[in-house]
Amino acid sequence: MTFALGKRRIMNNLNRYMDQTIAWSREPFPKHRGDPSVPNDVFSALLAPVTLGARLKAAVAVNEADNHLLLTTLALRAYRVERGSYPQTLEELREQGYLKTLPADPFSAPGRELLCYRRDGTRYVLYSVGPDGKDDKGRAIEQKGEDGRVSYAVRPESTGDIVAGVSQ
Repeated sequence: MTFALGKRRIMNNLNRYMDQTIAWSREPFPKHRGDPSVPNDVFSALLAPVTLGARLKAAVAVNEADNHLLLTTLALRAYRVERGSYPQTLEELREQGYLKTLPADPFSAPGRELLCYRRDGTRYVLYSVGPDGKDDKGRAIEQKGEDGRVSYAVRPESTGDIVAGVSQ
């Protein structure tokens, strides 16, 4: 790290870093990848963690996706109990009054903002595309730990979909 920088240069470095962090935090999640490089001076290294709030965007998106998946799952179950089968599309949930609006997928790219749903006979699959922003057709995020155990934890670098479940 550099110790011999002038105050003005240090402030300019830190301002550029913070401006870039703010700009990245405003982008849709699929475009948000990490954080800008911290300037190479001791003061920036100490002050940069203050921008941690922008890094929490992934955690907020995961919680939002989980909440939207839960709400939609409950609406699907209510629809099935009352009508004997699941709807062909999620739009039917809105049309029939089970949902006021269709919940968005916070990980989807602009232009494809809704959760993914498909019906297959008497079953369905409901999922979010997850942090990688790719529709993996309902393949759940799986990560093997060092001990070989499979985890379904969602992290910003996860690949696969956040699957609410496959119905019976």
